[in-house]
Amino acid sequence: MELELSTDGEELSETSETQDIDTDDLLELNQFDGLPFSSRYYKLLNERKGLPVWGAKCEFMDSLMSSQVVIVTGTAKTGGRGGVKDYLCSALRLALEIHQNQKHGDIVTFLATEQEIECAHAILRREGANLALSHGELVPVSLCPAQGDSLSVLSEGSKSRRVFLTCSPSEDLFWAVHSIRFVIDAGVQKRYVYNPRIRANSIVIRPISKSQAESRKQLAGPTGKCFCLYQEDTPLPAENIPHILESDITSTVLFLKRMEIAGLSHCDFIDRPGEIHFLYSLSNLYKFQ
Repeated sequence: MELELSTDGEELSETSETQDIDTDDLLELNQFDGLPFSSRYYKLLNERKGLPVWGAKCEFMDSLMSSQVVIVTGTAKTGGRGGVKDYLCSALRLALEIHQNQKHGDIVTFLATEQEIECAHAILRREGANLALSHGELVPVSLCPAQGDSLSVLSEGSKSRRVFLTCSPSEDLFWAVHSIRFVIDAGVQKRYVYNPRIRANSIVIRPISKSQAESRKQLAGPTGKCFCLYQEDTPLPAENIPHILESDITSTVLFLKRMEIAGLSHCDFIDRPGEIHFLYSLSNLYKFQ
């Protein structure tokens, strides 16, 4: 019996050692390509675990899972390459302060992207519901360039205070709204810039022009206020770069060719694109011949 017990004990020991070896041999696989993680991955993982922000990861993930909106604030250049500008938070804070402290007048807020408008709309809708009993109803209204019918939401006669959220580079839509008393201007805009070398568009966030800034200030009227979320000495371009200089002109070149205008170099453009745009546009057309 003792011999059999010792044999069973040795077999159990060998089995556990085998299981440990098999466990050590198992490699964690990357879910995107199905390949094992490299040694560099584990090196970077250990370095990130040593960062102070790693300790707040669990708390942040819990907030992210339990809340619809999570606002993360920080000073300028927080996070280095991944830092997020805080003019959106400043715009929302201003809109809420105006609603609490000013009696009458709608608000127009100029942001840069549609994503910022969606985020701002959700936050103002939630915070406005909390302030409805004490300060009246606050109604956020999203207006994007791609939106079709905008006149219906701009109609007069609303008893509540409206906050118009727009990323349109033009303010012409709001000149007919006489109830606007406050303007919040982030001072930036989104532009699509075409690179003919790689034949692709890229999204670029740029400052608005001086003419845009002045027009937005006048939108508040003589009795209103305009809040500029940029420093007064910020250098702004006099005018925006014409879209034809930053767009794919292949369709334009094709139209000129169909009109039998062969000498493109002799065409009089109000704003003439660079020669490289013509060369790459012609090369694209030659591929279809």
